[in-house]
Amino acid sequence: MENFTSGNADNADDFDDFQELLDGIALSPVVRGKRGGGRKATNNIGADILGIATLQELRKNHHVNLQNPANLKGNTLWGVIDQNSFNLATQNSMGIESSYKQQGVLAVSLTKSDGGKIVLQWWKATIINDILQFRKVFKSGEQYHLCKNPQGNYGLWKIDASTGTPVVNGSGSYTSFNLDTLVSFEEYLNAIVMATEVPVSFPNDEVSKLQGLSEILASVNLNHEVPDNSTTELDNELDEVEE
Repeated sequence: MENFTSGNADNADDFDDFQELLDGIALSPVVRGKRGGGRKATNNIGADILGIATLQELRKNHHVNLQNPANLKGNTLWGVIDQNSFNLATQNSMGIESSYKQQGVLAVSLTKSDGGKIVLQWWKATIINDILQFRKVFKSGEQYHLCKNPQGNYGLWKIDASTGTPVVNGSGSYTSFNLDTLVSFEEYLNAIVMATEVPVSFPNDEVSKLQGLSEILASVNLNHEVPDNSTTELDNELDEVEE
C-alpha cells in the first residue's frame, strides 16, 4: 500500500491527488436492501466493554457523516458501532447470555489500493498482553469500493473480490456500507481506554500513514507506556470481517 502521508514528495503529490478526488465526491444516502434469514456472525464493537448507554452516546453525539464533504478524508480512521453491538450490549445489560461472538474493536479508513481504486480498509484490535493492538484486516471476500452505481451516484459499494463486480442485494440495488455506524475514532478509543485502562497500539509503519493518528494515540495513551516491541500477531479472525 502506498504511503500517502510520508515526507516523500512523490507520495505527497499522490495524496494530494487522492484527496482532490475525494473532495469532489458527495456520497449518496445508504441504500438498505431486504434482510435475509438466519443469524450472522457479529462485528461486535466493544459491547462487552462499553455499555448500551455509552454506545448510544457515541452514535448520537460523535457520529461522522461522510455525506459531508468536509469529513471525507483519505487515510483517516473512523470507529464502527454496528447494530449487533447494540444488541449484544442490551443483552449484557439484562443478564442474558448472548449467542453473538465478541470479535474485538473495529475501525475503517479510506485508502487507495495498488490498482488505484479508493477502497474501505478495515482495522481490528483485541487486547493482547494488556495492550489493545490494532492491525489491518485483510479480507479474503468482499470489500467496499468508492464508485458509482447504475444511477450515477457515488457510494461505498460492496465488491465481490472473485468477480470484481458489485454485490447486489435483495432489492436489486448495490449493497452499501452503512455510513450510520461511523463515529469519531478518538472519542471511541477514549471511551474504551477509560473503561479498560489499557493502552492502544498500532504498527509503527502505519502510524505515519494515517491522518492525525499519532496525535490521537498520544492523547489516549497519555497515562500509559506502550512498549516499542508490541508486535504480537492477532489471531486468524483478522482474515475475515462479517457484517
